[in-house]
Amino acid sequence: MRDKIDVTNSTIASIRLLARAGFATVDRKAYYTLASLHNHGLFRAGALLVGSHAYGVLLNAIGVRAVPYATEDVDIARREALAISGIPGFLEMLREQV
Repeated sequence: MRDKIDVTNSTIASIRLLARAGFATVDRKAYYTLASLHNHGLFRAGALLVGSHAYGVLLNAIGVRAVPYATEDVDIARREALAISGIPGFLEMLREQV
């Protein structure tokens, strides 16, 4: 457990440093939403992040500083049916993160 706490604290410090350097970040609600979707395997099953948060990821990946975007929604898309079964509904997934 101590190792997990250390990794988490290190990650938080890195994120704060990147945010001060101008990298795009997400608010707590968007983070928890994305984490919940990831933890339930939606992205591994074929879901894609689209919209403004995907734009922020692209900016970070190429090292471009741009005007911050303000959005409270998380957009995901899929090309075909997700290759996953037995997942709870979205509200149930999100409630698990709280």
